Amino acid sequence: MLRFRIHFILLLAFISYACIIGCTENKIKYEKEIEDVVKSLIGKNILIPGSLLPELPESEKLTLNKRNKPKIISVIAGNCGNCIKDLKKWEPYLKEMELMGYSNNLIFIVEDIDALFFKKYYGNEVQSGLNLYFDKNQTFSKLNNLPHIKMLKTFMLDSNNEIILIGNPVHDRNLWNLYLKGLRMK
Repeated sequence: MLRFRIHFILLLAFISYACIIGCTENKIKYEKEIEDVVKSLIGKNILIPGSLLPELPESEKLTLNKRNKPKIISVIAGNCGNCIKDLKKWEPYLKEMELMGYSNNLIFIVEDIDALFFKKYYGNEVQSGLNLYFDKNQTFSKLNNLPHIKMLKTFMLDSNNEIILIGNPVHDRNLWNLYLKGLRMK
């Protein structure tokens, strides 16, 4: 029985060691992949598909396509309840942007949208000042060949619609400060 316990303990130790080494290697590999994707996105020119525009008033079309000002775009999975709920986390940032005069510089593109599903998780009333565009067929992501990695679906475009910053700032105040600095650029 003692021999069995020793073998069992050694087996657990080996499995733990293998998991630690394996998980560390996977984490390093994943971080390298993320780094490569980020490098490929920085400086990429982003195109706005016409399919997002037909139903919008002319003033909103101009906001979305305007190339003379920096803007933040966040692509939200419309078939993910938690992703839709996360829109509410942007509210303090929207208020901060409004106070600074940048209220039209934050754009949300909701992909794979089902209106009833969206209302179930967000509610019936969309906050005023929230620039929401619905993209049922992921046209925006496909046109721009964007990755399917959630944390890389929020980015800042410079005045030429080129990506200059990537990441969701609602989880990191330091990143938000970089976004604000980017908005001040002309």
